[in-house]
Amino acid sequence: MARAAGIPDAVWNMDAGAGAITEAEDAGADLDDARAAAAHTQASTTARYSRGAVGKSRKVATLRIAHRGVKNGA
Repeated sequence: MARAAGIPDAVWNMDAGAGAITEAEDAGADLDDARAAAAHTQASTTARYSRGAVGKSRKVATLRIAHRGVKNGA
């Protein structure tokens, strides 16, 4: 089917899943919600598909800044 659609052999079905999981995480979905949407039974499987290192780093930085504000009474 993929060849008939003109999709290169280098693109695997799991690439689409990885893209969807990464996009969901970047949009703010947590890993367990992404796991359920992907129909994975193990969160470790979903984590392997996630390629959103930048989004994860950004989210952690945002949470740390918010925590500092609360801690410092802001």
